[in-house]
Amino acid sequence: MKFYQMFCAYYDNIFPFAGAKKSFFEKLLVDSTPAVALDLGAATGELTNWLASRGIMTTGVDLSEHLLNQARERQLPNANFVLDDLLHYTENTNQRYDLIVCIGNTLPHLRPAERKAWLDLLPSRLTPHGTLVIQTVNYTRILKEKPPGLAEIKREDPELTFTRLYDYNHDGSITFTARLRTQEAGDSSAVTLWPFTAQELINELPESLVPQIQYASFNQTPYEPDQSPAWILVATCSGDDS
Repeated sequence: MKFYQMFCAYYDNIFPFAGAKKSFFEKLLVDSTPAVALDLGAATGELTNWLASRGIMTTGVDLSEHLLNQARERQLPNANFVLDDLLHYTENTNQRYDLIVCIGNTLPHLRPAERKAWLDLLPSRLTPHGTLVIQTVNYTRILKEKPPGLAEIKREDPELTFTRLYDYNHDGSITFTARLRTQEAGDSSAVTLWPFTAQELINELPESLVPQIQYASFNQTPYEPDQSPAWILVATCSGDDS
């Protein structure tokens, strides 16, 4: 995708797999012992490779060839990377996973009907008692307040500013324009997102996907619909729905 090609060289600086995010998954592996995992929206493969380094057979899927090229440069033996969109891959895989992760605001790239189709596939792609982790920005608050964008992200090494702008469309979609400024250059690109509230997604879950907990961030603070910056859902598959 051209949108992600624009800033793929800086992706790990803007969205590092470190700190609270890394601690979240460390705790997740204490609470469960997945043998096979799926990372949808794998980007540069930091999470995929981290899971693989823990002995977990992990597949990372992303639609950006430029991001996956970076992922493959540091690919570990237990990791596998696939160029595909998350719905098409989930439809066509025969593998069942102990852990399916879809973070980084990946899911809003699907249209509402596609999102529901993806959710309906999950009981047959998760093992019994397998875990699902979804993370997006908190669209419950965003759709209510309609801010002009999200907070700017600034980094010092290398020096950059990542600006995120939102335009709200009549069909319910959001045009997300990203602007990247570095010492060398500046660029911008846009992509269409299809937002949903936390409650909308929970209502769309198949009966056998049981929500366990919701967080406001990877710090695992409680989710507050009108205040939280992000939304994280952890759900488990109640049984074999193959």
